[in-house]
Amino acid sequence: MRIGLLLGSFDPVHNGHLEMAQKALEADLVDQVLFVPAKQNPWKENSSDYVTRCMMLLTAIKNIPNCKVSAIENKITPPYYSYKTIEALKERYKWDDLFLIVGADTATSIKDWNNGDWILKMIPLITVSRPGSEPTGIIDIPLQVDISSTEIRNLVKENKSIDPLVPRSVNGLINILNLYKDE
Repeated sequence: MRIGLLLGSFDPVHNGHLEMAQKALEADLVDQVLFVPAKQNPWKENSSDYVTRCMMLLTAIKNIPNCKVSAIENKITPPYYSYKTIEALKERYKWDDLFLIVGADTATSIKDWNNGDWILKMIPLITVSRPGSEPTGIIDIPLQVDISSTEIRNLVKENKSIDPLVPRSVNGLINILNLYKDE
């Protein structure tokens, strides 16, 4: 099976993330997309609770065929670097072909990550370009939505609507759990 990995904080997951997964599936580049939330992003100190972010992901993808959530970072010892997550996933899915689905902007910075050269050697990239970004020449899928989780958190903090940016179920969880109000 060809499995696309979407790694990230997903704080919160938004329609852009979901579109990345759907585009990779629709282009028949992968058979399944695995969303892999970071237990603790080494670059972000104030992420929402890991279980909460997993819950948001599960509600967001419940009606999207061939998408799953992996909590594999629960089995990894800190610090939580992408290469460690990819190593664990390669062991878990050793009979499958894994691909890393990333934004075009991220694709150019992977070499600077912890063991980034190893990542680039060990896993093929599927890149998704935001509107107005340059193609990377790897495997490019154009994205129609240009959203960031930071933008969504800021809108929530300002009491503005995020309805068109996140699935209704995620919006509901953000409201019920009172997330991002005090950032």
